[in-house]
Amino acid sequence: MTVPEAVTTGGQVVLYVDGAVHVLSPTAALVWQSCDEDVTVETLAQEFAESFGVAYGNVLADVLTAVRDLVERGLVVPADAHRTPGADLTLPILQPPPACSGCGDGPTYERLVVIDLGDLGISIGADAEVADALATALGQRRVRIETAPTDRASYGLVVPSGGRHRGPVALARLHRGPDVLLTSRDPLRVMRAVFAQIAIHSPAAGSHLLEGIAVGRDGRVVVTPAPANRVGFERSAAELGLGVSDASMVMVQVTPPRATIGAPDLGVDFGPLEKLASTRRSLSEPALSLPWGWHDLVGIAVNGSPDAAAVIGELGPRLGAVPAGGVPLTPLLSLPDVVRVAQGTTAAEIVRFLATSPGSV
Repeated sequence: MTVPEAVTTGGQVVLYVDGAVHVLSPTAALVWQSCDEDVTVETLAQEFAESFGVAYGNVLADVLTAVRDLVERGLVVPADAHRTPGADLTLPILQPPPACSGCGDGPTYERLVVIDLGDLGISIGADAEVADALATALGQRRVRIETAPTDRASYGLVVPSGGRHRGPVALARLHRGPDVLLTSRDPLRVMRAVFAQIAIHSPAAGSHLLEGIAVGRDGRVVVTPAPANRVGFERSAAELGLGVSDASMVMVQVTPPRATIGAPDLGVDFGPLEKLASTRRSLSEPALSLPWGWHDLVGIAVNGSPDAAAVIGELGPRLGAVPAGGVPLTPLLSLPDVVRVAQGTTAAEIVRFLATSPGSV
């Protein structure tokens, strides 16, 4: 940011611009005095939160308000006149699919964390503590936190308190509207999953979306439709030494056949999330998650006939999951030409599939 000249007197910052005198509030003055050519809104909020020992989400809202006021008065000029970091509130936000009759809109959330993906914003609904941890973990990727959201979240996290409880254990959940994409006793898994879901809306060149899960080990995976009983499937997979992707979608490349697990390009700092998860995790062993990054795609497991029709029919993205620009079918139809497609989607069948699949065909 660049700023005009000003004077400080009596503890106040007074600016004289274009014949008008501006006396700044303490918050606006602190923001104005902290501006330089390289600073961003997010950096200011993080520095203030650490200095004053208050929640980042609350500070970010105050800083955004001050910056908007300063920009409107012409007292702060964005370094990039076309895009103001943290103040671009006109991004189109990904909307979840319309609620079905009788299933409602899904949970309500205390906060929305809006994330900038360039041409699209993704909002994550959560409680205040989770939203603060998400925003800190995302660093420069975050745009703003809405403290009184009125819009539906693109995705949502419901993370109950952990520890011992009488009766059934409340599971952490990842939502897309009213739909539950993942449940887990370990809240870190659903946080990992929401980042992987976000990453599909900003795919790498040449990547294509399959709505399913990746299962594998040693850098080799098979993509298969998400099982109806995911908890039981993951338990069986862990017993066989298999890891499972956290998200319910997988980005794949056809040439060479590879799958992206997680969101390695988002630059997530897991420190704040791990700290939060340790206070809310239920007493159980988490499922074995596949590490983030590229994995060799050695096959696709389907329930029906092992052909291209089954690949599209069982793994083709549904309404609400499709990234901007849609899904080209031609690359997906060519997958059976480069990797094996087999019938059988249990954990035991996938182990045998991996054992008999040295690589692409």
